[in-house]
Amino acid sequence: MEAPKQEKANVVRTKITTPDVWLDNLAQQTGSTVTGHTLHFNYKFAQGKIDWDEIQKGLYIAKLDFTLTNDLTVIREQGLEEQFYIIKFQINDAFSIEHTIDGEMEELGVSKKYGIVFSTPNTTTMIAYKKDIPVNFFIIFLSKQWTTDNILCDKNEGFWQKTLSSTESVHVFKQIDQRYISNIEAIYAGGKLIGHLHALNLISSILSEFFMEPEQKVVINKQEAKYADISSFMDAKENLETHWQEAPHLEEIYEDTGLSESQFKRTFKKIFGRSPIKHYLNYRMQRAKDLLLSGRYTISEVSYMLGYENLPKFSKAFKKCLGLLPSQFVRLII
Repeated sequence: MEAPKQEKANVVRTKITTPDVWLDNLAQQTGSTVTGHTLHFNYKFAQGKIDWDEIQKGLYIAKLDFTLTNDLTVIREQGLEEQFYIIKFQINDAFSIEHTIDGEMEELGVSKKYGIVFSTPNTTTMIAYKKDIPVNFFIIFLSKQWTTDNILCDKNEGFWQKTLSSTESVHVFKQIDQRYISNIEAIYAGGKLIGHLHALNLISSILSEFFMEPEQKVVINKQEAKYADISSFMDAKENLETHWQEAPHLEEIYEDTGLSESQFKRTFKKIFGRSPIKHYLNYRMQRAKDLLLSGRYTISEVSYMLGYENLPKFSKAFKKCLGLLPSQFVRLII
């Protein structure tokens, strides 16, 4: 008896580039049509569309809203000749999507640990979309020049300066909350772009929030990880983050890796991009930001919760990490 034939999976290959080139390439591979700034899917492939808009030169947005008729794997290949970054937001709170980037898989979803992913052009990504599962993403495309002029113009050092100037494959996962989603939904209120000026204001708010917080999960330097016991360093990083309200016990942490203190600090920085102490201090300030965002605590209460002797010391540490005093940040979010 002849074995039943398995249906061949649909595979689409893309690169990070401008939305018009990206959609033309996608249309060719799926037998779909592009009219103006909208891709209408071939009904045999999917039900729905993708819209994109140019907000400024080098700054573009796209909204994906479709449901596939068959499973689909999208492979985004390295595009070293391209000069664009993307930030993808999963805004459907009912389903999650599997993203595998440089061999590491995460589920993006509103209810999952991460709902946002930032990628540089030299990353390789595989995304698994399932049949009959709605795909609802919002994407911001940033040219390197626009990013330099608008994001890095006042940053001489720090996480993002190093990240965006790196030749390594870099991607950053972050949580998504209702503030992101509300701003994104407002951009396409009623299914259409609300207007470029208003959209620019909302996108600026989204980017300000995104780049203010360096990372929740930065994918490690894969090359350096080859020469280290990566599981022990992931445990060390988690240890620092779990006990963020306490003084870090570095001696206990580096002893668990089997390395000397200097070896541990040097390797940790090469893998995660900053020293253990700087990572710990930064993580504390991220949690402080979350506590302030909740609206349940005053600045003084958050300072006390983090164990600071006085408010000025907390304010100084907060500004050094996030670029704003706690009082300025609170006024920004009200």
